[in-house]
Amino acid sequence: MDGPLVSLIMPVYNAFSSTRPRRKQFLPFALNALLRQSYRNFELIILDNRSSDDTAKMCREYSEKDKRIRFIVDSEKRYPEAAITKLGRLAEGKYLLIVNDDDLWEREYLEKLVSYMENYPDVDLAYGREASFDQQNMIIGVTTPARNEIYSAGMSRLSNFFRYVHKRNVIPIAFGLFKTEAFNKSLPYEDFDSLKNNIDNVFMSKFFLNGFKADYIKDVLFFYRRKPRKHYTGSYAPNMPSADKPVAVWLFYARHQMLFYKKIKERILDFPFTDEINRFLFSSILKNNIESSLGSLEPDELNLKDKNALKKLSWLKRSLAADLGSYRDIDSIMDSRGEYDPGDFGRWLLKMPETIERFGKLINFACSLEMNDESRLLSKQIKEIIKDESSGAMSDEQPAEPLIQEKAENKINFACIIGFIKKDVIKKIPFLFDVLLFLKKIYNTIRYFSIIKYAFKYEK
Repeated sequence: MDGPLVSLIMPVYNAFSSTRPRRKQFLPFALNALLRQSYRNFELIILDNRSSDDTAKMCREYSEKDKRIRFIVDSEKRYPEAAITKLGRLAEGKYLLIVNDDDLWEREYLEKLVSYMENYPDVDLAYGREASFDQQNMIIGVTTPARNEIYSAGMSRLSNFFRYVHKRNVIPIAFGLFKTEAFNKSLPYEDFDSLKNNIDNVFMSKFFLNGFKADYIKDVLFFYRRKPRKHYTGSYAPNMPSADKPVAVWLFYARHQMLFYKKIKERILDFPFTDEINRFLFSSILKNNIESSLGSLEPDELNLKDKNALKKLSWLKRSLAADLGSYRDIDSIMDSRGEYDPGDFGRWLLKMPETIERFGKLINFACSLEMNDESRLLSKQIKEIIKDESSGAMSDEQPAEPLIQEKAENKINFACIIGFIKKDVIKKIPFLFDVLLFLKKIYNTIRYFSIIKYAFKYEK
């Protein structure tokens, strides 16, 4: 084909932001890592979201030096995923890769992925392992996915989607090499609230619902920069409650999870399976999103003055967590070919109304702790989304084996021990956790230095 075989698409905005440590300039290292790839037949399309710093100036300088770069200043402000949607439609290559302005890539990244895609034309996306590092360029670790976290061209449409929507392991999958045609057929990136999280998970869910195939390569090729994220800060997104209303902030996050569930449900109905499978998917995804909502709830951070209220909220959280933990492991319900036991679906559906009821009680009690208009509205919106699910289709079949897995009382509860260490021991020994984390980063940096020396040498 004429023109570049690969399109690299990079949305940028204020790459020299003061939120980065010591106004560190990550952008030139990202650009250098891409332009010095061993594979040369690519275009790099940079879309600037009307930056107010020197981002546009630097991008123009690079584009003048290397004709493979197309630099565009956007006609309007848009969030990053919307910029990726626009960039995807500008891509001219057979293959497409999303690149961030603060990540890094090994020198043979493109060469290996392009070679793989050319050798396996039935594959729509190839991706490798991820090495993550922080804003000080300390290696956090290299991710080795478990067998039940890997996608392959041999898996069915149902099993690929089922695995993804429950694992949500968007990194490094979304930063692999796509066929441009498959990528664009999965567009647009769709937001569903002002928080604008999980947009990438909706996109990848649509990719698998479309029946597109992904394959995993064991090489460590991609370096993802991890940034700290904190809940309960307030005003992180438009219409988000302020920090002095921590319960409302948590309800805001919980509503986000329910809206995410609703969006995925809509997309499933665009590419439906059988009614039986659809009902189970709705139920299991809702359970997963309730779990995510619960994970963002930290009663000790809500600044509750009423100790009895704090105890009850903590008890409701533990009770719901135990209920969620009693479900059969999702990975044992469906295999890579999409085969399953219908009885497993029925047992799951029988259990789900009780879980929804527990979640509703937690939402109601949390709302009662902070009686303001925002909490009441968020609580109402959450309950409206889940109310239809509590009376979903039930199976009359009695379980042949229990869905709820009873735990022997004489076994050691390692989760409780780990929780005790985190919440009690570490709190009483100041900075212990930070010291241990720092030592771990040093160890990983030394261990993987031979892997990352190419990417990091630009900082000399």
